[in-house]
Amino acid sequence: MVRLRAWAAVWTLALAAAASALAQPAATPGISNAQRNMVQHMFADIQNRLLAEYYDPTFHGLNMKARYARYEAQLRAAPTLGAAF
Repeated sequence: MVRLRAWAAVWTLALAAAASALAQPAATPGISNAQRNMVQHMFADIQNRLLAEYYDPTFHGLNMKARYARYEAQLRAAPTLGAAF
């Protein structure tokens, strides 16, 4: 019986938290300079490691530098953190 009451309390709190979150207006999503810099550093690290360590230096005929340039431009224009990723 005690476990049932504990679970009921947990569910009540969870539902109250969910209702509270839904009732608040959503903040406009955006990306800060720090977040954009973080993603740029991650992207640069991935790029450098792939160029240095991938087993096929020709990338099966893909022009990886052109692809990276395109992705970097998309990252600079990303309006949100989710779009940056």
